[in-house]
Parts: sequence; C-alpha cells; structure tokens
Amino acid sequence: MALNDKELIYYMMMEQALEDNYLSMDEGNILDIITAKMDIPSDSVKMIIAHFKGKEKIHVDNIDYSLLDNKKLAGKYRSTFKAIVKEALKDEQITRDEFALINALRDIIGISQDERQAIYNEVREELSQEKTKPGVMDRVQNFLFSS
Repeated sequence: MALNDKELIYYMMMEQALEDNYLSMDEGNILDIITAKMDIPSDSVKMIIAHFKGKEKIHVDNIDYSLLDNKKLAGKYRSTFKAIVKEALKDEQITRDEFALINALRDIIGISQDERQAIYNEVREELSQEKTKPGVMDRVQNFLFSS
C-alpha cells in the first residue's frame, strides 16, 4: 500500500516515537494531535500501528519519500507543528520525548529556524494570555467570596 504525505509523516513520527521501543503518554498525545490536525483516516492510523506491532507489513522500500517536498509541507502543516508545540509547552516543560518529536516534525516538514522561533513566540504569547484568563476555580472563588 502506498502512503500519502500525511500517512508518511505519521509513519515517520511513529517510528521516531518508538525508537526506544516505548510509547510515552507525551508521544501518544502528540501523535493524536497529528492525526486530528492532519485529518488522517483512522484506518490509516490502524494500519500504521499494526505495522509497528508486526501484524501488518508496510513495504518500507516502496515508500515514496519525494512526497516530503519541504517547500510545500512547511506551509501546509504549520498549524500541526504549532499545535504540538503548544501541547508540549502547556505544562511549561518540554520532555525529551516531546522535544524529539517536535524536532522530527520540524525536519520532516521543513520548518526553518526563523519560522520555528516565530511559532514558539506565538505559542508562548497564546499560553500567557490563556493563563491571565480566570479559570473555573478562579470564577468559583470570585463568585463565592465576592460581595
């Protein structure tokens, strides 16, 4: 079966995540975001997972890596890259697993250093604005203790 560009990216990201033969929760979250943001069909995801479990074989020598034309992919999947950076930074700490997947996706889709920095800045700004908004507990406390 031939993989399209989205499936190939997912395949390569799964390969990176499983490099240590363990899929962490952080890696699983990032793979879920990639699946959702790139709108990868669940059948494709299941096929790729089955491949890594050894239940189904994707003929790796038949993969068309020319699908990864970085000039086109960087713009096409910028929002996916931004979403995984945002997920990784939500707890204000990027784990080694998250860092490896962020760098892998950056390299696969061809995000430049300048673009990467711009995305990090956007994400930090968005997260800082979210933190200034009162959360549920703040609103409850304000409701209970005001007046």
